[in-house]
Amino acid sequence: MDANTIMIKALLIGYSPPDSKGVGAKRIKNFFLHLREYNIVPFFVTKRTKKGQKDEKNIFYTYAPDISKIVNLINGVISKICEFLKIKYERNYVEDLFIPDIYITWIPFCLQKSLNLIKKHNVSAVFVTCGPFSAALTGYILKKITKLPLVLDFRDTWSFNPYVRHSKLHIVVIKYLERVILKEVDYLILNTTSAEKKYKEKYPNLKTKRIYNGIPDDFLNALKNKTTEERKKEDKILRIGYFGIFYGERNPKLLFAALKKLYKAGEIDFTFSMPVSSKSFGEKYIRTLADEYGIKNKCKFIDYKNEAREVVGAIEKTDLLYLKQGFSKNNSNIGGLAIAAKTFEYLATGYPILVEAHEGEQVEIIKKYSENSFYVTEDSMEKMEETIKTIYQNLISGKLLKQTNEKLYQDFRYSKLTGEVAEVFNEVTAGQRGKDA
Repeated sequence: MDANTIMIKALLIGYSPPDSKGVGAKRIKNFFLHLREYNIVPFFVTKRTKKGQKDEKNIFYTYAPDISKIVNLINGVISKICEFLKIKYERNYVEDLFIPDIYITWIPFCLQKSLNLIKKHNVSAVFVTCGPFSAALTGYILKKITKLPLVLDFRDTWSFNPYVRHSKLHIVVIKYLERVILKEVDYLILNTTSAEKKYKEKYPNLKTKRIYNGIPDDFLNALKNKTTEERKKEDKILRIGYFGIFYGERNPKLLFAALKKLYKAGEIDFTFSMPVSSKSFGEKYIRTLADEYGIKNKCKFIDYKNEAREVVGAIEKTDLLYLKQGFSKNNSNIGGLAIAAKTFEYLATGYPILVEAHEGEQVEIIKKYSENSFYVTEDSMEKMEETIKTIYQNLISGKLLKQTNEKLYQDFRYSKLTGEVAEVFNEVTAGQRGKDA
């Protein structure tokens, strides 16, 4: 690097640490890894995952009180009481007591660490990825104290989130809080065009930028170094894989119902594999659901560390990747605002994808980069059955094949997408560059 190069020093804040299995960590982790390529020195503040965890190079861990177990315990007790009294209790009402969410307990610890780093390293801008959206409140407070430019990165929409299930009062407060915070934001980054449009309509004076989720370079490298497992001609089992977690409306109930019916009728044979974290909510939920639909013996649950080579290794043992974006009860376009983060890694593999989602940006992206995928765009058992039968016939006839797309790699590499983040930093820090690291 040229000794005369002026560096921007940026504070990155994200609740999920780099070694987390959740998708929330992947985006900011990859921005952190590539920002130096664009003359930006990142300092990443996140929660610690174990006692005594030491800071790494430019990654700073802070204590984050986890009250989720207490909240879930209280919620469970209330749920049992309501069940005994035959009173409807459909969600976690205890969470409504925490504004904006139960992760608010991390704010004072994150603030203390962030303020120390800003002072010590002459930081030029603050970047906060959300959710949880309590992190946005942290960014807001930092902006008020330091007057530094604030960039928020919404991986999901906040007030527009179709999956939110809270009391009306809680939602009203959230909308107010969002409005107050966004008045102080210098730039808001969204990860879909549809979400950006929504926020521009509501906040016309807000500077926004759409930066999609992407494909980590280590994932692409793992793909290059992996050989596809050859299928035996006599093998007539459709191997379906899902790589993520299920929750709320994002569940495989329609798929499981169709698979059960077609399997029992002797029209198909299949396996459904899903790598999970041992003893996680996702594992318990999917095991219970598979048992409920009578296909538990057809499901495989694999424990893995979420490392690129392990994920790719598991994917290479499938024929079809399943992607679910929830249908809402009123049939509103959930898929239009959100694109599942796994979409881009799915596409990178070249494997056919069974997409269960409303028409919208999620479906449009896959259609643009994949010519061998299948779509169920309505909550219809008949449509799901027809689609699975078509997929199975393609499998038997040898037409269910991989098709890679080089343009996808060019468009969605995180090393390239980080350049778009760098453009935002350059704009908000114009005139007050940090010193060289």
